[in-house]
Amino acid sequence: MARTIVESHLSVPKVRQELDRRISIVNSQRACYFAIIMLFICAILFYIDYLFFIEGLWNENKGYKYLFYTHVAMFWGALLTFLGRLVIKKDINNLSQKQTILLCKAHAIFMSFSILLICAVVSGSVDQLMHNQVTVYILCVFAVSSLFYFSPFCFFILFSVSWALFVYCLLIFQPVPEVLRANIVNGTVMVVLAYFFSYNFYKLRVRDFCNRMDLEERVEEEITKRIEEQEKAFHLAAIVESTNDGIIGMTTNGVINYWNTSAEGIYGYTAEEVHGKFLYEVVGIQYKKEIEDNIKRTLSGDVLRCEAVRYHKDGKVIDVSLTSSVIKDYDGKVTGISIIVRDLSDIRRIEREMSRLDRLNVVGEMAASISHEVRNPMTTVKGYLQLLSMRDETGKFRLYFDLMIEELDRANSILTEFLSVSRTKATERRKQNLNAIINTMLPLLKATAVQKNQLIKTDLKEVTDLMIDDKEVRQVILNLAKNGLEAMEENKVLTI
Repeated sequence: MARTIVESHLSVPKVRQELDRRISIVNSQRACYFAIIMLFICAILFYIDYLFFIEGLWNENKGYKYLFYTHVAMFWGALLTFLGRLVIKKDINNLSQKQTILLCKAHAIFMSFSILLICAVVSGSVDQLMHNQVTVYILCVFAVSSLFYFSPFCFFILFSVSWALFVYCLLIFQPVPEVLRANIVNGTVMVVLAYFFSYNFYKLRVRDFCNRMDLEERVEEEITKRIEEQEKAFHLAAIVESTNDGIIGMTTNGVINYWNTSAEGIYGYTAEEVHGKFLYEVVGIQYKKEIEDNIKRTLSGDVLRCEAVRYHKDGKVIDVSLTSSVIKDYDGKVTGISIIVRDLSDIRRIEREMSRLDRLNVVGEMAASISHEVRNPMTTVKGYLQLLSMRDETGKFRLYFDLMIEELDRANSILTEFLSVSRTKATERRKQNLNAIINTMLPLLKATAVQKNQLIKTDLKEVTDLMIDDKEVRQVILNLAKNGLEAMEENKVLTI
């Protein structure tokens, strides 16, 4: 499984580059820590060198003097490594990923290479002049192989160059052939062991990084998934709270555990007042049997839809529609019941208003029909009155006849206006010219004016075509002209 994870990660270039970046940063950090340790060790070694100098050992054996020089070189190597880490840490946020990898690699390799070379010189030359040991170089090789996570090729170069320098120094400073051969064999075996040790360490470190990256990806996916689920839950909660329908959540035995804002508005009870109570304790004890039957039907798997009458907290009767369904968890187990409550009060009011308007419409149609039928006998009466008023023997009653005819005309006018108001026919508009309509009606209007010894003339300007109903416009013009003629005396002129 681990090998599969490693191979899958290393096959992706971006992941491989990220792995190199992390390993390079860790190597650079460890080089800094190693440098700090070496600085303290150098301080102790400087003190020991001072004691050797005081005792005169520098004059007795030149190896002590050369040892001091190697300590100085080690000190400067550690100091430069420490200062280099401070520079990298300061500018690392401004570097690209490739620049970070190269700089951190160079920093760690510099520290390792400098320490290996110094220790190779110490064991190959100074230690041979003093006690014929190669312990310092061997310890340094194993320290570098265990502290740093370089690639096998990088370790091969580091160990090969330092080993070559180590052997070269042995050949120069070790005069005894037996000791020379023993030190070369011991040093070579230890370097080979350290190389394989570092190789296995590197493989384990790469595997550890890949496993960590895989774990980070899984954790990130899980966090993203949970954030999405949380946002979805918040979104659904906002919808539930903002909907106009009341939503009630309760256990399988009818105990209320959720009561949204709209439910508060419908029933008048707050969520704190109803939480932990049975539903029938809130809506009315008289509905206990009905609610228990609805719960049984809902738990059986049915989605229950019905209309019911409930009571507000203040005693007002409210019409509601109810939709009940079960609530299930991730495993499909029923954990509760949800009820969606919709207030039908406004709908019932609109239905009553629509019913009233329908009745008024029927009454209007009946009145229009009756008015139309009434106009027929009125026309007959008016005609006979006009005939009677024209006879000589009834001439003395002419004033009465004119008065009756005038009243019949007024009643007919009222009926005409009523029929116009009650007409339900849709207006048919089309593009027409107002001047054309006036010119079409002009002969009729002039004939009406001549009967009253009056005149009509037109002063029409050019107008654009309009979207109008020609029948309604004709009626408007006729009414306006008629009113104008009736308001004028004889021998006057009406201008349109």
